[in-house]
Amino acid sequence: MSLSRPGAEGTTDLVGCVRVGIAVIGVIALLAGVFIMLTVDIPGGAWVAVLGAAMLGVVLYERMRYRTRSSREGGGGSGVLDLEPPPGYERTDETFTDPTTGERMRVWYHPATGDRRYIPEP
Repeated sequence: MSLSRPGAEGTTDLVGCVRVGIAVIGVIALLAGVFIMLTVDIPGGAWVAVLGAAMLGVVLYERMRYRTRSSREGGGGSGVLDLEPPPGYERTDETFTDPTTGERMRVWYHPATGDRRYIPEP
């Protein structure tokens, strides 16, 4: 069983199930916190609601943060990695081996936006 990033080869549904599970618990905690604040105890309910909102925020951030360019621009799925740097990106000296695919990746940087792209080395 693999716990690799979404969209990587060999990805199982476990990562998605964990993400959904955390989101469901977050929604339940948020709703329970609001209910507690309205009926019993405002400070106690606020802590539960904040915990639920934080869980939802983490799931949404993680989901958006690790999407590839094609999925951000075209929607749907986790997309395909860029094979060439987009206009405005500068090549850096930074490389690494993708732990999922074993490919050597080059980091490209956009100085105006601070965005980084990871493109397989030829």
